[in-house]
Amino acid sequence: MRQQKAIHSLRKESGLLITLTLGIEAACRHLGHRDIRTASAHYVDKKKRIEVKLAISPSAAPYSRAG
Repeated sequence: MRQQKAIHSLRKESGLLITLTLGIEAACRHLGHRDIRTASAHYVDKKKRIEVKLAISPSAAPYSRAG
């Protein structure tokens, strides 16, 4: 039973990654769904995107822009 859940999780994650990179139509084909609503409803997570802003001082830069 655990193996089936792991495979389902992997399938769902692959559908999400393909959706994010190639679009929902490509994910639908990858998952073998005839109707795009099936892929959208069952395999595409609505993951919340988080943007992290980093403050880097010029002195902390690994290289100098001065020529």
